[in-house]
Amino acid sequence: MAVLTLVASHPLKAQSSGACFDSTSMTARLYRDGYRELVSRPGSSGSQERTRLGVPAMSPTQVKLVGDTAICRLASVAYDATLQNGRPLSPVIVIELGVKRAVIKDIAIGDYWLNLIFNQNFTTLLNKFGF
Repeated sequence: MAVLTLVASHPLKAQSSGACFDSTSMTARLYRDGYRELVSRPGSSGSQERTRLGVPAMSPTQVKLVGDTAICRLASVAYDATLQNGRPLSPVIVIELGVKRAVIKDIAIGDYWLNLIFNQNFTTLLNKFGF
C-alpha cells in the first residue's frame, strides 16, 4: 500500500491541537484514501489482505474520517489502553469502516504508523498493524 507508507513522513501531532487530527490535512486524507483502496481492491489478493488485516470489503465512499471530538477521545483512550502507553494529548485519526473503526496515532513502528482496528465502540481490539 504505497499510499499509506507515505504518511509516516508527516508527524500527526504537528497538525492538530484537539482530540481529532485535522481531517482536512493531507495526512488524514492519505489514510482515508488508502483505506478506501484497501476495502475496494478487487480479486483474491484484495480479499486476502482484507482478511489478514480484519478490514471489511465495502464501497470506498463508505470509508469516512471521523471528526467528532467525543469519538476521538474514546478512540484515543482505547488506543492508549491497548498499548499501555498514555499519550492523551496526541490527536488521533479515526476512520469509519462500517461497523469497525481504524485508529491511528503518532506512534511509529519502523517506517509505518501503528493502526489499531476496533469494533465501533472501541471495546474490542480486532487487529493492529503498521501501514
